[in-house]
Formats: sequence, structure tokens, C-alpha cells
Amino acid sequence: MRKIFTLCMALVLGAPSLFAQEEEQALVFVDAKGNVVSDGAVIELRDVEGGEIDPMTGEAGALQIPTGLSVRKVTDEKVAGQMLIDISAMPNGSFQTCSFGSCLPEWTAAGVYTSAKTIVSSEQEPITTEWYPAAYATWTATLQIQYMDIVPNRFGIDQATSTVIGDGPKVTLKFIYTDPANVKGVNEDDRAVVTDRYTVGGNRLSAPQKGLNIVRKSDGTVKKVVIK
Repeated sequence: MRKIFTLCMALVLGAPSLFAQEEEQALVFVDAKGNVVSDGAVIELRDVEGGEIDPMTGEAGALQIPTGLSVRKVTDEKVAGQMLIDISAMPNGSFQTCSFGSCLPEWTAAGVYTSAKTIVSSEQEPITTEWYPAAYATWTATLQIQYMDIVPNRFGIDQATSTVIGDGPKVTLKFIYTDPANVKGVNEDDRAVVTDRYTVGGNRLSAPQKGLNIVRKSDGTVKKVVIK
């Protein structure tokens, strides 16, 4: 009751940053193992996923570096939120997030974006968020939870509004996609080695085969090679 009274007084007195001033948050970030991520933490992300070869087309799927983060509700009170996503430093590729009730389109342009606004009902919600790199780069993005005002609509059903009433936890994502060899001044094709070889139909080859071969190298690149 004391917390509810304090919130009411803060809104009356015009203090929209109440949540940011409190030590306890209504929503927190958690990692893939369920551990709470502290407010202001910097998370290094190096694990590249994807790149599987489509057996029908012989083309490699998109590479992605996921965050593995979720949002956990740690209060019994009703709370609404949105995600503030700052990818203004994104050097290449695209970025996508599914958070707070919506999957947003992939952003190919750097900028600052917000998710949908929703009342958080489940105890924990995954925020499927990843960078799809197009080239090697290291850069940082930020995710910040923002608390939204809740008001009943004309049918008496509570809904999240577009009014931000406080800032929640914020994390910095440091994406690191680098050449595994990390050797400068050497031609990339010279230092990358073939790790897998496939037919156009997607069958793995133990050795080069006459005709068109789909080759995957240790740097993650996939190329079509004609063996005569």
C-alpha cells in the first residue's frame, strides 16, 4: 500500500521518474540462464547463429547474433511497459526485436525505436532480439524498459497508454562479429579454410565433386565453386 500511495503522490506532484528513483524495479532483464541482469550492465555478444544451407536452393540462411534476454515481472501490481531500442550506432545489416507484445519489422536503418506498449501479464516474457550482420563489426546498442501509464478504456478495460511515467532498467549490448583468424593485412580467402562442402541438393560431400559445389569456410562465408 505504501508503494501505491507513493506512486499516486508522485504522479500528483509531477514526478514521472519515480520508477527510476526506486531501488526495486517492477520489471527486470534476465539472461538465458534466468539470472537477473543488473541495471546498466554491458553484455558482450559474440555467438553467431544461423547460416544453414537450404537444400533446395543451396543458399545460406542469414547469420544472427541473439541477445538471449527476457523481461521478468517482479511485482504483484499491474504494470505496463515498452522497450526503447537505440541502434543509432548500427554499422551494417539489420536489427529486429519481439518485445512487449509485438514483433517489429527488421530495421535496416540505424536509429532509436520503441516497441508496442502493453500491460505485462506473464511472469516472464522473452524479448527475441538479434542483430543480423552483413559484415564484420563491433558496435553497441541499448535496450531500456520504460513504464507506461495505465487507464481504462470506454469499456472499463485497463490499457497501456503512450504516456511514459518512468524509466526502468537499461542494458548495453556490445555486438562483436570479427574474423576468427583476426589477422590483418592478409587476403581473407587465403586464411579461411573449407569446413563443409555440399552438393546443390544439400548433400554433404567428403571431397570436391565435379560440377557445382557449395562451400562453407571457417570465416562463415558460403560460396558456389565449380570443379572442372
